[in-house]
Amino acid sequence: MIPEMELTLERLWKNSKKVSQDLGIFIKTSVGNFSREGVIVGSSGGIDSSVLLAVSVATLDSTRVLGLIMPEKDNSQDSESDARFLAETLGIGVEKIEMRPQKGDG
Repeated sequence: MIPEMELTLERLWKNSKKVSQDLGIFIKTSVGNFSREGVIVGSSGGIDSSVLLAVSVATLDSTRVLGLIMPEKDNSQDSESDARFLAETLGIGVEKIEMRPQKGDG
């Protein structure tokens, strides 16, 4: 069973350790429920993907986490280098997929 998480800004600030533990439980439970070996996390080098990658590594081990870089034209020039630096720091694999406009996209 996946634990319910009531997320409020106040709870996040006061209980950041507990929230990261709850997120780790959610990740581990989800991986088990779906019979997966690990997780693939879209990595932009930003804070949200960085936190998710760090919690995933702490929960599963670096060998079970893959960072996926998907740059597109609106990304900062630093996004890919930040994402690669984080992957190296966490000891995870990283792959890059080029995002291309689809037919009909402006």
